Amino acid sequence: MNKFYFKRRVHTNGALEKQSNALARRLRPLKQMAEVEDWGENDIILVNYFVHTFQELHRLQTKTRTAASANQTGDDPIYLAEHDDHIHFHTGLITSNMEPI
Repeated sequence: MNKFYFKRRVHTNGALEKQSNALARRLRPLKQMAEVEDWGENDIILVNYFVHTFQELHRLQTKTRTAASANQTGDDPIYLAEHDDHIHFHTGLITSNMEPI
């Protein structure tokens, strides 16, 4: 499995467009690892995909943890794993060799 590391915070001066461009720049290594795709102007499709995927996994993990605390089950799926200043998750993207990133 290929790994892409991304620090939690993207520092910008607040404008949404600038945040999107900053995130697109930070995602370039991921884009280079992934199977070739048309990600749109300024890689906006990749940015939206990445953000949506992360938000959905966060939602699932929060929902799972809430249910787990009510049921006291210990074998719940882990969607996001935090380590130091990184968060690990399956992006859903693949390399040109069909390997998950």
